[in-house]
Amino acid sequence: MAQATEQSVEWKFHDTAIPRAKWAAITDNIQADVEQWITARAQSTLSEDATDKV
Repeated sequence: MAQATEQSVEWKFHDTAIPRAKWAAITDNIQADVEQWITARAQSTLSEDATDKV
């Protein structure tokens, strides 16, 4: 994602030793992560459109 948009992306992944808790943290935060990805991608697309030559 960060390479595709050339922007840093902070994921809400919580490091934990308990696998079940790790998946719970991922599923609890996936909506916010996807929204952040969509926003970053949209901004990247807008900046690409602005620099394209016609």
